[in-house]
Amino acid sequence: MKPKETGDQNSNGSWNFVLKNSAEPLKSSWAAIVYGSGEGQSLATYAFDAQGNMRTGWIQDDKVWYYMSDTKGSSYGAMVKGWIFSAGENGIT
Repeated sequence: MKPKETGDQNSNGSWNFVLKNSAEPLKSSWAAIVYGSGEGQSLATYAFDAQGNMRTGWIQDDKVWYYMSDTKGSSYGAMVKGWIFSAGENGIT
């Protein structure tokens, strides 16, 4: 998908993604989104919950686990591909 779009941060700090042609946020869906311009363009996959908020961290969809970046910055919310080292409560510390 290469929609005409805008990303908006909500008052609670979460992000949603609004398609300009419908003015509605993406909800309960995945989206491959192109961002940046010219040589700096990138494509990333994002997931949105039922309220339209961009999902971060570990998420499960149809029995498959995915990791959506929770690191603030340009990759925030993007699906991380490859091997992931996850330290924390159930990981290696």
